[in-house]
Amino acid sequence: MGDLYASALGVTVVRHRFIPARPRSYDGELVLLPPDKWGLAASDDPASAVLAVRDRLKCPPSIHVAVADGGAMKRWALRYPTHDAALAALRTPEAEAVEEAGGALFAAWNSRPYEERGWTTFESAVTTEVVARAAYFPRQHEALSRLPPKLIEIDEAPPRILHNLSEEGGVGEEQGAGPRIERIRARINAARFTGRGDREVVAKLYSDYITIVNNAFVASGEGVAGIYEGGRNDEGEADGRGSYLYLDGNVYLGEWRRGKQHGRGSYTYADGDVYEGEWQDGRQQGRGIYRFMSGDVYEGEYVEDKKHGRGTYRLADGRVMIGRFDNEVPVGEGVCWIPPDAESSDPDRHYWRAARLLDGQPEAYISLEEAEVIAKNVGEPLPAFGTHLQTAI
Repeated sequence: MGDLYASALGVTVVRHRFIPARPRSYDGELVLLPPDKWGLAASDDPASAVLAVRDRLKCPPSIHVAVADGGAMKRWALRYPTHDAALAALRTPEAEAVEEAGGALFAAWNSRPYEERGWTTFESAVTTEVVARAAYFPRQHEALSRLPPKLIEIDEAPPRILHNLSEEGGVGEEQGAGPRIERIRARINAARFTGRGDREVVAKLYSDYITIVNNAFVASGEGVAGIYEGGRNDEGEADGRGSYLYLDGNVYLGEWRRGKQHGRGSYTYADGDVYEGEWQDGRQQGRGIYRFMSGDVYEGEYVEDKKHGRGTYRLADGRVMIGRFDNEVPVGEGVCWIPPDAESSDPDRHYWRAARLLDGQPEAYISLEEAEVIAKNVGEPLPAFGTHLQTAI
């Protein structure tokens, strides 16, 4: 969906931000998506399931409780005598317990303003990202300006074409892409989501999309204007050690040769990602470390800005993967270590475990000794947890 909204060539987005008033038929109605931990199933006796939901939410007799999905027990409708009573129920400890257990409880009619909704915040962000970013690439900006408008607001009469799309992130283009990206991330974190896990999903989708946009503009071959400070050769080109602050907010600090990054250096992207490592003729080439805003870290070999060769991924959730890459794609045999899970009812999960990977996908659990053999065959050093692999928690 993000790619559909974002397409700079094929899609004009028509946005309508007005939220109509709640129809009377929705007064007092809440929707419950019960947590899986409640154990409700389609095979349950309906009357018993209703009593179970009432007990969990401490519903008084005046509240009507019914299954709303034809008996699957995954969606319920709760009707309160008044809408104020329904909204008050959303602020109770029982409602908080639903959220904490992985479920959801929310008003059937969403009156929340457009700007405070999670998915609409994401849709607006990706709709405007490519065109806003093109402001720092003159040739790309000129090409896009000849296309139909990207975003049209129809809340006004007549409809209004939005021209300065960088302001959709809350900042002007003269401040660079970084402040816009951080403002949008803050809006996503502050927005309200009703779906389970949607906030984390949207935050990752946006971060992934920013990476795609960065790579696309780099691949265009058009440089970004900026300010260079450092050594120069007799032709006036950047040479030796120096820093370059790009107008889009990216920063490079390191070694140069004849006007291009060459040697060792670090590149900090406007979205917060950081690459540190070897460069050749302006490209990430050799061995490097890429730290993602998500907390994931990749350390391994690069060829022309892409992961290619041996590498180790340390994921934010604690997993560690070793394998080979071909033009960013995992290939061949690899291994993944899975950290202990103290809350699991399965005692085997209280220890580090390992799985064999094939083309990046898990094939089967294997012993820690077999995992060590695969890592050595790949040619990557073993992860730092070393002897702690056998320790229970």
